[in-house]
Amino acid sequence: MEGEVAISSRHFFKIMMPGFKDELILPRSVCKKLKQVNMMKLVAILKSGKESWKIDQVCRSNNEDGLMCLKGEGWTQFVDHHKLSVADFLVFEYNINITTTAPQLHLNLLLFHTSSASEKDFLLHSHNKHRHHHSSTNNTTPSTRESDKDSVESDRRQNSEFFLTMKPSHACKHAPKVTIPAEFVRWNNLSKISRITLRDPYGIAWPVKLVYETIGKFPLRMGTGWPDFYAANNLKNGDVCRFQLNPCLLKSKSVVFDVKIFPANPNNTNTSTGN
Repeated sequence: MEGEVAISSRHFFKIMMPGFKDELILPRSVCKKLKQVNMMKLVAILKSGKESWKIDQVCRSNNEDGLMCLKGEGWTQFVDHHKLSVADFLVFEYNINITTTAPQLHLNLLLFHTSSASEKDFLLHSHNKHRHHHSSTNNTTPSTRESDKDSVESDRRQNSEFFLTMKPSHACKHAPKVTIPAEFVRWNNLSKISRITLRDPYGIAWPVKLVYETIGKFPLRMGTGWPDFYAANNLKNGDVCRFQLNPCLLKSKSVVFDVKIFPANPNNTNTSTGN
């Protein structure tokens, strides 16, 4: 199975959890829309760059009650092509075509982020997409403005959050290497702050001091306070944390991140993913 979070009405991301090689479980928001189509004739088209895979098996998951999934040869080929592993997360854009005789679910892979990749990969994608939107604004027509508005709102949310996959260096009690992506710092004007507050899935606030590094691609890292947050939330290697700037506090002097945790091991009941 995979952890899931809906990003917008047209996007979602999946975190690869044990069992993901057998099926891709679709978010509830997508499943609700699929109720409008003839499931017996539904075909899914999974795209990644210039490559595409046709998936004929769109059916109910055996592991998640009431949710639909993609499985079969097409999904297996997609997994093998990208060499997916547990804790990887993927961002999809989706579109459901219900006007044709044979309804189609189109899934376009926007980002593939491995658990060992640079933490700024996801954010850079969002930033480049945002710049592309501005470069094409003058060419839009009234019929596309609403779609563009949705795209901007999606970009704004994506640029207010970043993800970290837990590594051994994050568990260090002294000088943990918990870095904040430089692009994220620039985008949100955080270069002059000296401390932040992490609010865990239980709503508990954890003050954390920031340390500026003079060497490396990630000049800002979390220092004192992070080890306490790590221990209290029972974080483990492979867990994925989403750090999202709290929109209600963006204009105040306090910088608060709401942290959502996606455990690599779903049986780790001491770690909550929040609401």
